[in-house]
Amino acid sequence: MKRQNIRTLSLIVCTFTYLLVGAAVFDALESDNELQQRALVQRVKEMLMAKYNMTSADYDVLEATIVKSIPHKAGYQWKFSGAFYFATTVITTIGYGHSTPLTTGGKLFCMFYALAGIPLGLVMFQSIGERMNTFAAGVLRFARKASGRAPVVNHIDLIFVAFGLGTFLMAFGALAFSKYENWTYFDSLYYCFTTLTTIGFGDFVALQKGGALQNRPDYVVFSLVFILFGLTVISAAMNLLVLRFLTMNTEDERRDEQQAKLAARGLVRVGGRRRDSDDDVTSPVGLPLSDNVSVCSCSCYRVPYLEEEVRQRQNRTSAVNTTGEDANVRHTHYATTSIGQIMEATVYCLSSCKPLGKQNNEYMNSLYAHETREQENIPWWQRNFLLNQPVLFGTWDGVFTTVMVNIFGIIVFLRMGWIVGTAGVANAILLLVICTALALITVFSAIGIVERCQIQSGGIYFLVSHVLGGRVGGAVGLMYALGQAVATGLVAVGFAESVAHLFDSESRVLTKVIAIATLIVLTGINTAGVSWVVRLQLLLLAFLALAVLDFLFGALFTSDPMHGISRFSYARLRENADPMYSTVNCTPIGFDRIIPDQSFFTVFGVFFANFLGILAGVNMSGDLKDPHKSIPLGELSAVAVSSSVCFLFIMILGATGDRLSLICDSLISEKVALTGFLFMIGLYICSLSSTIGALLGTPRVLQGIAAEGIIPILNPLAQGSGPNKNPVLAGIVLMAVASVFVLLGDLNQLAILSTMPFLITYAFVNYAYVSLAMSYDLLTITHAAEDSAKYGSMQKIGDLDELFPERQHQGSAASIEAGGIVGQPATWYSMFSNRYIAFVGFLVNLLIILLIDFWFAVAHFAVLIILYFYIGRVCPQCSPGISTFSIPHMFRTAFSSLEAIGVFNRGPTVLTKEGPSKDVLTEQLNESNPDYQDRKQYHHAENVTQEFD
Repeated sequence: MKRQNIRTLSLIVCTFTYLLVGAAVFDALESDNELQQRALVQRVKEMLMAKYNMTSADYDVLEATIVKSIPHKAGYQWKFSGAFYFATTVITTIGYGHSTPLTTGGKLFCMFYALAGIPLGLVMFQSIGERMNTFAAGVLRFARKASGRAPVVNHIDLIFVAFGLGTFLMAFGALAFSKYENWTYFDSLYYCFTTLTTIGFGDFVALQKGGALQNRPDYVVFSLVFILFGLTVISAAMNLLVLRFLTMNTEDERRDEQQAKLAARGLVRVGGRRRDSDDDVTSPVGLPLSDNVSVCSCSCYRVPYLEEEVRQRQNRTSAVNTTGEDANVRHTHYATTSIGQIMEATVYCLSSCKPLGKQNNEYMNSLYAHETREQENIPWWQRNFLLNQPVLFGTWDGVFTTVMVNIFGIIVFLRMGWIVGTAGVANAILLLVICTALALITVFSAIGIVERCQIQSGGIYFLVSHVLGGRVGGAVGLMYALGQAVATGLVAVGFAESVAHLFDSESRVLTKVIAIATLIVLTGINTAGVSWVVRLQLLLLAFLALAVLDFLFGALFTSDPMHGISRFSYARLRENADPMYSTVNCTPIGFDRIIPDQSFFTVFGVFFANFLGILAGVNMSGDLKDPHKSIPLGELSAVAVSSSVCFLFIMILGATGDRLSLICDSLISEKVALTGFLFMIGLYICSLSSTIGALLGTPRVLQGIAAEGIIPILNPLAQGSGPNKNPVLAGIVLMAVASVFVLLGDLNQLAILSTMPFLITYAFVNYAYVSLAMSYDLLTITHAAEDSAKYGSMQKIGDLDELFPERQHQGSAASIEAGGIVGQPATWYSMFSNRYIAFVGFLVNLLIILLIDFWFAVAHFAVLIILYFYIGRVCPQCSPGISTFSIPHMFRTAFSSLEAIGVFNRGPTVLTKEGPSKDVLTEQLNESNPDYQDRKQYHHAENVTQEFD
């Protein structure tokens, strides 16, 4: 039987034996006291029933009331402070049982919350504990060196340090809790132990009297810090003690596998002697694989003290083997082996159970061995939680998710009821069709540019600047970034207000502080890398899906006549079909406000704000594996899903809600939802998701503008961090600008400011596609005229077309070289990527800007023109774009024949009565030799000989 199987069986036997011993000891210590307590409780019960003439049922009610009243002595358990304390006990697996969810929704959420929170907490404590052990090892080495001792630190030293710190923490905590809770010192020490070991019996629980959760904030903070910091220290100690033994099976399996590989390679003999036992396992570098060297990275932490330990082991071993041929072989082998090789050959990773280093000389002598060693020396937490290699995404995890969390936002959750009640079901559906059509026009224009040009990073900025030039692209890109900054500030303020309500506070200062803190935290997540941002977006999208499902199921089962909600009814749907744009008094249904007159266009302005983030997926172009495939499919899928969900919201609200409730109650959708709390989570999440989407895409636009060098002041923003060139500086700038708008605080005016830059951007995206398509036609006509046969021209050889067949599908070589534009690919949606439809979208977007607010529109256009001329002044050499088209050309193309547009050579032409005869001889430029015997001979030269009469 293998050693690891024997060890596992031994551990099972020892564990069950330990359980039996524990049960016997607890029985001996506690059983008699339990019997006494039961007898005492029974006597008190009989005394109370006799004294107060109570029946057994009355006593049971009194007993249940007393038990249920105990948690309320701590204050409000489910206000924010109490809920935070409960959430801490959940993710740390302490589980005192002092308060538990009573509602079905609370229990359901607690299960899902624990599934995500417990692994997150374990990983966090593990990572911090590892850093603490590394720091402690450095301090111990320094202390030993200062005292004249060898700077060697082993696991035993670190275990003593960790347990010493943990003991001190428990002793200090017990002293503090005995003072706060009036417990004995031993009871306080017992509470600290059960808490930091996450046993959490619940017989002693802090913060459970005198309304401490609300009245003693200092005590609440102390308790939370004690729990979190104490668990970190205990995790560090357990890492060194427990994981050391947990990895022994993995080590044995790896050793057996290594021994088999060595035997297969004929390396079972060392110095002419065969190993006789399993205990004499030798590593490929000649060092015995003892437990002190070959351990999991989670327990040894790969700190420098291990290298010193290995070095001493190496010296001792080489000193012992000093005689004989075998000794010479071993001594030479150790002397030529570096510490880095020993570490790479012996250190294993717990997470994958694979060696971190290749175990052969071929690897060590590899051309890229140095780079590989640097990658392997990165700490495990950095390898797993920070980006070390470029990460590219696909259609669903990249484009679809990003677009969904941007366009499925606060309008759907808070304003859809008002839209349905004001415009009516019929007009609301019409508004949905118009907004979706305008969004799709812009999406198809962007897709057309992506498919007909070489896509790069920069997103919307690259689309516009590549076609229309750096001056137009830079001006439009900056306007887009400004709009995103304003929108980010607005969404952050909305999220902050919802969080402030949890504290029962209406303070504007608190709202602004929470908003700015939210921006800082989300910017920090973006700094960690796009991989973490996308992971977080996937989580947020899952919560949004739960909120939508909660609403849809509520339409089937929820009925609340007091709040104007009934079951799904076609009669109610017909009642709400017509619009109601007149003034509405909300006082009769309990809302102290009056809704002023509205119009179709005011409602349209609110509804269209839901589609402002429609091009968020295009901004991720630099982080996609295949932008030409992912952007069209992801964008169109996101628009289809979001529009379908909006349609369901319109129909359900129109068929279940009373007209006044729809107009006056902004949370009418929450009352329709089945549980309500899942819907509210979606409301909070959509605020975060919109902010994350803006912080993900917009910095890449700024980075693209800065990389072009068209605005010198923005040049530092071109720098990227990590393998994905994450725009950290651009993200910080965006956060700072958004924070400024947060401090301004006038939400109504800022809403207009955030809408117009988006509409300007979408207008120019449409115009860019118009210009691109027309330029392609002009180039095609021009090259068709220039490609005619000329006097003395050579025979055409299609070698490149044979090598690269896609040249024949994407356009001629001449057109690609001349303009960088290819023909429209044949797809099912190619008919919608139409220049005339895009031009209509361009005009409609400009018209909407003027209709929203004329003077604000004039101000935006003035800023756009100023930026255009400023860029032309500071960067006169900026790219003019690949477009050769202007507005007059468009009308010429639309209303003129192709012959009138083409550019032909009208100069004199020399004609011959009979063409000269010619012979073409093809010679190979590359030499045919054995190295290239299978290579096709594409490179030729032509000699043309002509005979003239």
